[in-house]
Order: sequence, then structure tokens, then C-alpha cells
Amino acid sequence: MFAFTVKTDSTTGKKILNLSFISINHALVDMVCAYLLFSVITQNLVVDDQFVYLIIWYGLLAFGLQPLCGLIIDYYQIPYQALALSLGVLLTSILAYFISPWLSITLCALANAIFHVSAGTISFNITPQKASAPGIYVGPGALGLFLGTWLGRHHPEKFCLILIAILVLSIFVLYLIPPIKIDYQIKKISRNNTFWLVLLGLLLVVGFRSIVGMSLVFAWKSEFILAVLLVIFVVIGKMLAGLVADRFGWLKTCFIGLILSIPLLYLGADIPYLAFFGALSYQVTMPVTLTAVALLWPGRPGWAFGLPCGALILGALITFFDVDKTLTTYIPLVIIIQIVIIIFSLNYFYKLTKNNHG
Repeated sequence: MFAFTVKTDSTTGKKILNLSFISINHALVDMVCAYLLFSVITQNLVVDDQFVYLIIWYGLLAFGLQPLCGLIIDYYQIPYQALALSLGVLLTSILAYFISPWLSITLCALANAIFHVSAGTISFNITPQKASAPGIYVGPGALGLFLGTWLGRHHPEKFCLILIAILVLSIFVLYLIPPIKIDYQIKKISRNNTFWLVLLGLLLVVGFRSIVGMSLVFAWKSEFILAVLLVIFVVIGKMLAGLVADRFGWLKTCFIGLILSIPLLYLGADIPYLAFFGALSYQVTMPVTLTAVALLWPGRPGWAFGLPCGALILGALITFFDVDKTLTTYIPLVIIIQIVIIIFSLNYFYKLTKNNHG
């Protein structure tokens, strides 16, 4: 793809380089976006009411545009070029911060959408038909969001030049990464009523996960160390989830992980260390749902990654309408509904795709 790359004859070596790059940069992209968002409010660049709408605007673009961006990337088959574009747009969004907060947030949301589906496309092809690479790729995003939010609240503007330098370095490194082959071969799959029900079920599981994530309220999160530990466990949970699911079976892993998360998260309101393991076990569905949707749309990895990520907007919407405060009491019930849906969806998914991941 690029004229000058790191030379390696090992397919495994290429995959490791690609996975390392997209995972680290996932944390970077989410960190920059959160940093810009919270720098805007800390610096009082918009009034409180406008900031709420700014957050909603960001969510609509960053999540809502992902399916469309995925379609475009799939059509032109340009995941690496799109990856470079996303980093360039993100770099521009930092510069735009000093001109207009709305322009800056619009650009960083667009960059976020493009990055997620282009890097997601690559992750699907690192471990084809398996959830391992998508889980490892998505995991660091939570750490980036946490760091960006903290920096934006406590050190607005101070890190702009550092982030610009890191992004320039990242774009340069991208030109050194040897690209892997992306499978764009479209395969026949029966898109009957069962197909659409399975797809809907998988997207609902993603949406419910977003709602639960936004609805969890732990009073002890105000303690910095405990908040950091919680984020670390979330990251570990996401990165391990795909590996564990591929090893022991998708359905069994999702079922056990969700069942364990109910008492751990419930008791975690008073006992932080139980919440850490509850948050870790709750992440099990993330790489499984992403990969399952990709296998329902063979040859369309960008579109397939964008669809479930688009469903994450549910969490942002329920927060906007203050529904999350009401849902906090019903989190165990929501997780039980998730379990029922994932059992139905994966059982019929296996029949549709002839893939049995256990």
C-alpha cells in the first residue's frame, strides 16, 4: 500500500504489527476526542446547555456515521488510506480547537468514526472468523477515554502540542506498517427472517451493553485510584474476552461471563473490588457480537463493524434523557434480558453461518 514499509516475510509478524498499531492508536484517538470535549467545558468555551448538545452532536457523528463510513471504505477497499485520513482529520481537529469548539468536535467525531471502522476492518482480518483480534483492538479505547477526560478536566490546552506531535509520529509510523490482506470476497448467506432476527438480537445486546455501561453508578469512583483500577479491569476484560471465547466457545463464555457479572456488579456498589471483576466479566459479549455481525456480512467488514458500533449510541441517548438514573435499579434485569437474547442469537447464528464457535 505504501512505498516504504517495515520489511517482514512473516505473516504473523505483519499481523502483530498491525494489531499493535490499531490498538495503541485506538487509545490515542479516543483520548484526543475526550480531551477536546472536556477541554471545551473546562475552558468555558460553550455554556452548560450548549455543552450537552455538543456531547449529543459528537455521539451522533462518532457512532451514527460508522455504518456509512464502513460502506464507503468497503466499496473502495481502502482501510489503510482511511486510517491515515482519520489521523489527519484528528490532527486538524486539535488545530481547530483554537478557532471554534463546534468545528473541532465535529472534526474529531468524524475522525473517530472513520478510525473505528477502518481499524475494525483490519482487526477482523488479523484473526479471521475469530473474536480474539477485535477484542484486543477495542480494549484500549476505554483507557483512552478515561485519560482524555481526566486531562481535559484538569489540564485543558496544555497537552495540545504534545498530542499533535504524537499524531504526526503515528501517521509516519503507519506508513511503515506492512499491510495485511483484507478479505472483500462476498459470500452467499441466506438473508431470511431468521437472519434479520439474529442481526437485531446481536445489535440489541450491544445497545444494552452501552446502556448498562452508562447507567452504572458507583459512589467510590470519585477516588482516583479506584476509578483507574476499574478502567484497567474493563480494558483487560475486553482484551481477554475474545481470546477466552475463541478458546472455550462463544456461547458458553458469554453466558458464564454475564451470569457472574450480575452479583459482582450489584455488590460492587459497596465493594469496589467485586465491581472490578464484575466489569471485567461483563465485557465478554463485546468481541463476540462484533465478530458475529462480521460473519453475517462476509466481504463487508467496514459495514459490519460500523453496525454494532452505531448501536452504542443508545447509551448516549438514555443519558441525555436521564433514563440512566431510573435504569440503575434494573441493571440485573437488563443483563438477564441480554443473556436470553445472546443465547437465541448465537444458536441461530451457528445455523445460518455453519460456524460453530461453541
